[in-house]
Amino acid sequence: MFVAVALVGCADEVPIDRGLVVQTPGDDAVVTSHTAGPLSVAVRRPGTIDRGIVRIELVVTESGDPVDQLTIVATSDMPTMDHPQELDSVAGADGRYYLDVPLGMPGDWRISFDITGPGFSGLPPVDTTLMVRPPSST
Repeated sequence: MFVAVALVGCADEVPIDRGLVVQTPGDDAVVTSHTAGPLSVAVRRPGTIDRGIVRIELVVTESGDPVDQLTIVATSDMPTMDHPQELDSVAGADGRYYLDVPLGMPGDWRISFDITGPGFSGLPPVDTTLMVRPPSST
């Protein structure tokens, strides 16, 4: 089972590089929320950390409590280009995990998050699509 969310609607744009932006659906810090087994996963608005690289934050909880000691491996892929790359997360505190994702060209980027950890295995992946476009002219 895959959970897929397209970040569309372009109410807000996060600049990344060479006149490109990641389009997001509004001003909320949490872009989308998912369920992976007993876990709740909030994908937070990406922020630019370097040219062409955005940092995605995931907040993972179980029954409202932060879950630490997880391993999150993400795969980013442009389905039309077929060259996926694997990305490892860096754990923060309080159930927060960060992934730096290179988005070097315009198009739709699918990010799939596989989550494992003590007591958590066989969870369905969490899929999100980031849309990289030229900035809107509004």
